[in-house]
Amino acid sequence: QHFGPFRDTALATFAALSRHLGGPPLHRLGLRYVDEIHPDPSPAEPAGWARWIRPELVGLASVTDGSVTGFGGGVTVDLGDDCTLSFRYSTVSGPAVESGGLLRLRRRPATPAVVLDTDGYWQPTGATPVSHDRLAGLVDQLHDAISGLFTDVTTDDSRSLFRTAEQGRT
Repeated sequence: QHFGPFRDTALATFAALSRHLGGPPLHRLGLRYVDEIHPDPSPAEPAGWARWIRPELVGLASVTDGSVTGFGGGVTVDLGDDCTLSFRYSTVSGPAVESGGLLRLRRRPATPAVVLDTDGYWQPTGATPVSHDRLAGLVDQLHDAISGLFTDVTTDDSRSLFRTAEQGRT
């Protein structure tokens, strides 16, 4: 729901810079999302995370009969047109992302979480001039890929946590 205003601001900024700098070539364009899922109560066993993320992601924890204290993994996908989607996930003991700067984070509990780190990017082989329309298309393509992956790896229960957090945001 916040992507539209972000997109508009980013494209307006690019347009202003392009007018001032004469259409600077880009080396890389990316969108990155780091999402933390903090269910209450937190799962006591790795299998309990299957309520919150795709069971195939949790399945990695079953490779041993030992006491698994965390799990994670990732995948990188070639989206074509010099675009890539990199997805990593891991369980953590508390909030994973901290900010002492301008990044504003919503409050999160100091409880175990699974972190979903998704980076969609366009990276041509060299610096490439990009028109405003091309940039808008790339931003939309990357956002659509990230959104689709988020929907694919999360469950209705975890997505409801994000909706609840957004409703409580001031």
